[in-house]
Amino acid sequence: MELTQGLLAAGRGLRVAASLHQVRRAYVWLVIVFTVLTVVFDGFGFWFVARTVVANADASWGLELLFRLLRFASFLAVLLVAPLLAWIASKVAFSFVAEQVFLAGFRAVDPKRATELAARTGAPFWTVLARLGLRALFFAGVSIVWFGMALIPIVGPLLLPVLQVYWTARALSWELLDPYFEKLNYGFSEQRRFVNRHRWRLVGFGLPWLAIMSIPLLGPLLVGFAQASVGVLLAELLNEAEGA
Repeated sequence: MELTQGLLAAGRGLRVAASLHQVRRAYVWLVIVFTVLTVVFDGFGFWFVARTVVANADASWGLELLFRLLRFASFLAVLLVAPLLAWIASKVAFSFVAEQVFLAGFRAVDPKRATELAARTGAPFWTVLARLGLRALFFAGVSIVWFGMALIPIVGPLLLPVLQVYWTARALSWELLDPYFEKLNYGFSEQRRFVNRHRWRLVGFGLPWLAIMSIPLLGPLLVGFAQASVGVLLAELLNEAEGA
């Protein structure tokens, strides 16, 4: 099953990433920026939900229950989404560091492809920045749709966490693969086709990392391992495609 294979790849990736000295050393500033941004996004998200998802004082008990469920689901969604947004913002300032961490992990499992990939010039900085923005808007747009569905009585607040977990895990794996896409100068459409083709493997890979990165204070300290570990998943996907 693709989902299970993705979960197993995340575990193998963590073991590989943790064994690499250059990974442990290279991303100190990336972790600091990521931690600060995660706290900021979490704080703003919690404040926004607390101010907006509130029932009227004269609301019926059923409507009050719906808003309580929706509020809980929204707080959970903030915890999931904030690390992804922080990761996107961090890469704008430290894209070179993220690339080097990724290549270190990829080189540990597939040195030939990693060397060839490192030799590529890749996309220009402003092109990379534009694609980051486009992916962020795409993610935000779909998340808004999920939030709209959460307004469906009873069922909606229960669906929101499930849909948001799936969507954010998929988006996180997409972002972690960004150094590979940008080295090959893949446009948004090419990236999306790759992600759609392997969606369940990417969701399975992203789920444990999403859970880890959502843990306050501890999660951000491990973000570099997530970036390095995706090289294991990529090597497996490329080897399967080559053998097909």
